[in-house]
Amino acid sequence: MGCYEDPKEGNYEFFDKVLEYIKKANEAESDHTPDNDYSCCDSFSKIWKSEVKKEENVKTICKQFIKLYKSLSDIKCKSIDGSKYTKDCAFLNYWVNMIIREYRTNNNNCANNFSNQMESHCYNIFFQLNILSDLLYDIKEDDFNKIDILYNLYVNYDNLKSTINDYSDSNKLSVSYSDNCYYTYKIAESMHNDQDNTFNEKLTKFTSEYQEIYSTFAEKEKKFNIYFKRLSDKQNNIITTSVLGSLVGFIPFMGILYKFTPMGQIFRSKNKKFTKEYSNNYDNSISLHQERYNVKYDSVA
Repeated sequence: MGCYEDPKEGNYEFFDKVLEYIKKANEAESDHTPDNDYSCCDSFSKIWKSEVKKEENVKTICKQFIKLYKSLSDIKCKSIDGSKYTKDCAFLNYWVNMIIREYRTNNNNCANNFSNQMESHCYNIFFQLNILSDLLYDIKEDDFNKIDILYNLYVNYDNLKSTINDYSDSNKLSVSYSDNCYYTYKIAESMHNDQDNTFNEKLTKFTSEYQEIYSTFAEKEKKFNIYFKRLSDKQNNIITTSVLGSLVGFIPFMGILYKFTPMGQIFRSKNKKFTKEYSNNYDNSISLHQERYNVKYDSVA
């Protein structure tokens, strides 16, 4: 399948309530509704299996998309509140673009192909003519990378907030989320430019929100003799409690570089074998789209 539409600019509006969307995405991934409620995914899987890296992922993608679509109630209420509709559409489109980039076998696997197949096989759900085709489009690569890294920042931030109060010697997840936020933020800073006001504003807002939990950092550091990275820390001046801690921090950093920078593109083109092995390591070390976001970039990468 080829892409017959040019990529368009990304929409950042869903970041106004991004934590709500993260919750909805996580719920879609963890929902265990019986498969017979998603029978249309069987026929969808047969057609789309050649478009993704692993055939067994297709049905899961289909089910998660339907669950997520159904949870975004404002998509069906455009005439009532246009701003809520726009936010829901922006998030759903980002999610589809993220999934496609994570699982596709080639660059010709596009959002319009996905929407056409979903409408065709699950018409009982998407019964309105071209409803998905009107919502979904390919996001320009540069815009997608910026939106994706912002989303990943918020996923780790959300995980950090939900775990830091339960920090203990046997439950140190919050430190990993802090590390992930720090290294991801450094990449986001490198994307900052004077021409992209929207991205700059969203990154500034994230910075302010993240800094609000610094007081909690200080409290836990004093109690447990640990260190949570601040966004303003210099990479070569961070105090680490052990050599192992340094290595644990370095692995996610390299994973982030691999995903979001030209360095990763060079590695991928130079050495296919290295790419596959590194990708496996990356998948096991950073988590940003739920359990995938636990210390990865929880998405379907």
